[in-house]
Amino acid sequence: MKKVKVLPTRTVPQGIAAMLSFHADGDFDEVVAAMERRITEVETGDITTAVRSVEIDGVAVKEGQIIGLHNGKMVSAGESPDAVMIDLLGKMNAPDRELLTLYYGNGLTSGTVEKTANVVKEHYDHLEIEIHQGGQQHYHYIFSLE
Repeated sequence: MKKVKVLPTRTVPQGIAAMLSFHADGDFDEVVAAMERRITEVETGDITTAVRSVEIDGVAVKEGQIIGLHNGKMVSAGESPDAVMIDLLGKMNAPDRELLTLYYGNGLTSGTVEKTANVVKEHYDHLEIEIHQGGQQHYHYIFSLE
């Protein structure tokens, strides 16, 4: 009989990080512990467009503005995805992290994504940046910071 454990994650990047640390031939308890550890090491950011005007936790946003979420909580608003990305990364302690993995949504071109990566490098040149087409409909970017 095979052992199975469901690992609770709150974000897609947490789930991906856990899956990437899976080793099928490892000891079950050690593999589970490693996957659980990876989940706690991932900070998740989302950049999307506000569908209504609102103020949440002191962040005022107008319909159509770009918003940034850190682990599901709105913490940033601005006029462009790049500006919100830089603000959001600062609030996520990017100087203390090493890897930024960007999953970009439908509607963004590779040129736009490369421009965003270059803007990030201008502010956080120590970060290694990985870029993947995520295919999400409503988010410009979903990203992990590790």
